Amino acid sequence: MTHPSVAYWSAGNESDWGPTLDLGASEIRSHDPSRPVMGSWTDHLDFTIRHNPITVAGIHSLDGHSKPVLWDESLAPYQGIWTDGKALWRDPGIRDYYVVPLIDVMEAFWNSQVVQASFIWAWSDDMFLVPNRGSEQGRSYTEDHGVERIYYKPGHGLVGDAPWGVIDGWRRRKPEFWNVQNLYSPIALPERSVALPSSGPLRVPVKNRYFFTNLSELAVQWRLGGQQGTVATDVPPQSAGYIEIPLPRGTVPGSNLELRFTNGTRLVNAFAVQVGNTVVTPSVPSLASSNSRTPLRVRKQELLSGITPRIEGDGFSLGISGQRGLLQYAVSNGDTVLYDQPQIHILPMQGASSELPEAISWKLDHPVDISEADGNITITSEGHYPNLVGTYRTVIKPNGEVTISYDFEYDGPEITAQEVGFRFEVPLPFDRLSWERKGELTWYPEGHIGALTGDVQAHSVRPPFVTPTWPYQEDDAPMGSNAYRSTKRNIIRATVREPSGYGWMIQSDGSQHLRAAVETDRIAVYVNDWYGGSPAEIGEYVENYGRGKMLHPGERIHSTVELRLLTAPAGEPRISEGVPQR
Repeated sequence: MTHPSVAYWSAGNESDWGPTLDLGASEIRSHDPSRPVMGSWTDHLDFTIRHNPITVAGIHSLDGHSKPVLWDESLAPYQGIWTDGKALWRDPGIRDYYVVPLIDVMEAFWNSQVVQASFIWAWSDDMFLVPNRGSEQGRSYTEDHGVERIYYKPGHGLVGDAPWGVIDGWRRRKPEFWNVQNLYSPIALPERSVALPSSGPLRVPVKNRYFFTNLSELAVQWRLGGQQGTVATDVPPQSAGYIEIPLPRGTVPGSNLELRFTNGTRLVNAFAVQVGNTVVTPSVPSLASSNSRTPLRVRKQELLSGITPRIEGDGFSLGISGQRGLLQYAVSNGDTVLYDQPQIHILPMQGASSELPEAISWKLDHPVDISEADGNITITSEGHYPNLVGTYRTVIKPNGEVTISYDFEYDGPEITAQEVGFRFEVPLPFDRLSWERKGELTWYPEGHIGALTGDVQAHSVRPPFVTPTWPYQEDDAPMGSNAYRSTKRNIIRATVREPSGYGWMIQSDGSQHLRAAVETDRIAVYVNDWYGGSPAEIGEYVENYGRGKMLHPGERIHSTVELRLLTAPAGEPRISEGVPQR
């Protein structure tokens, strides 16, 4: 929509439509000379119009421009019609990753003295159910994946331009909604943490980006350490100031202060601010305490494939394939908890080949080396896949910790990758996923797929092919719900486990990204050091997100994954040991 005082002429690229546009502008002025006239991609009318603020450099290129600049589209979500359909179906987390480069873009937008306005593209999905029609989604041939599960009606076909909205056709908020609300937020908190005062109130810096509204006109609610309240603040438009909150008695360093700004019943924005230094959280208990004195034992077992090593600890054992020199399984208290060795994983960008390498293609080049030091057992395996040559090093500790590292040289054709890291597989009953991660934003609405903490079952059991009456994150699919199968970026820790608690914890430092997917007979877990790039092969996305990680012949790839077995001593009841749901 445009302002009623503005005449907007959407004529496409000015180089093709210039004469026609000039004629239209003259006609508009003859009817009402008081209205400014503008057109898409124009410089020579009353306003300068540009399309999608893609980069910070693109915004700064107009610094000092002589006319006001408007963007006729802004911050377009992924659409699923530009070779990115499969990627969005596989990983809805791309819809949260969407915000990453746009934070700096929007900051430049806010600070620009020339850019005056932006039109959000788009508000809702452009999808329609039409009687007796086939599928016609997008402007050219498009691979359709997943959206038909909610856009379905017997006797109707799905037509439209794209599922490109921040809400879908049923007016449900998609993950991009909260990201866009933050990008355009008139309230900003420049600091993620504040000092814990020895006395007096907490003082939280705040920016008021409103042009006409004092923050005193909003309600400000706070929550800290089990206590909550409201506070008045006076920060004039287009200025910075402080929010002062009475310090609750007993506030400990590392506590999170939650702030919510509302205008009537509408949430304007919400933030979480750390108060004081971080408190180190005790690690989740594993199979045995870290100071367990029971040593690991290496046994030899005779199988049809030959004599192979078996490493035994208290309540668990891991088998090693003599032919491949890799872990073949893990068992805890009689139950299988791991299928095969966690191995290198490379997912080429959309449009390229499927993920590689195939685990079965691994060949051992030298006899496997098994050594013991300081109570730990180390397995070193040198070998190759097609186009990959290198080494796995697996360290097993008596308390059930398993650390696997690899070092490979890539010798295949030049490719770009969307994911590079590890893949491992666990039994289907390990269908509960929990996580704790670092985020670009400090607060997310309940159930958002980008939440900083979460705990979800693989399937929400929401039916397909019916009008959805539930939140977006609960849409289900064979690979898991949107909440479950979406990538959790920058994890600190995550667990894949039975609801009872048996399973694995993945420990990290905030630099790795986790994705889980239900397969026909197992659950695949991906822990990636690299995640990113645009699966949409058009400039608007490639300029912002890049093409992925480029792998050249001769390039070396390194990674480490730290796993911890979650269980309890034999005979004791199983207890959930996951991260609490938020």
